[in-house]
Amino acid sequence: FVGQMILLMQLYGKVASWNEALKNEVEKKTADLKKKNAQLRKITLIDPLTNTFNRRFFFQKLEEEFARHQRYQVPFSLLSIDIDNLKPINDTHGHLAGDAIIKGVVQALRAIGRRGDAICRLGGDEFAYILLNSDTHGAHTFAQRLQERFRKMEFKGISIRPTVSIGVVNSASAKFLDAVDLYRAADEALYKAKTQRDAICIYEKPAPA
Repeated sequence: FVGQMILLMQLYGKVASWNEALKNEVEKKTADLKKKNAQLRKITLIDPLTNTFNRRFFFQKLEEEFARHQRYQVPFSLLSIDIDNLKPINDTHGHLAGDAIIKGVVQALRAIGRRGDAICRLGGDEFAYILLNSDTHGAHTFAQRLQERFRKMEFKGISIRPTVSIGVVNSASAKFLDAVDLYRAADEALYKAKTQRDAICIYEKPAPA
């Protein structure tokens, strides 16, 4: 009986040791998986040049905020932002200079932005900024602050002064069909701003025929 008890205690010790080793291995694998998931998220949702969110994330976030607005009537604004004269800067000073300008827009947005808002690079010199809990007036003020901040930035060795044009739309300014419809409205406002350069245009609902 004593021998059996000793054997059982030895087995229990081995099982406890195995369980501890298994627990450590599971914790290690879990940590590795979290790290890989974070890396995968960065690859799929983060723009590598600016380290901001990319186009894929933008449309996901826009869908979420549009649904939240429809359900709870919480307004938000969308700013479509475009660098007016990036091509001549690239042609004159090279693409590294152009990259510095692109990063400058992000730097300016981060300097005046708020926690919870989303900076997204849609591609090339086009950006989108989702401004939460805001009305049209607040979004216009934010756009003005962005332009002022960007104008004051110094870019060494670049003779052409970069500016940004901005299209603004608020979720409560019209009955939009969906998030993409709201994005089209912001893009339409941006197109009008681009014709003037260094301008801000607010989307206005077309008058009924």
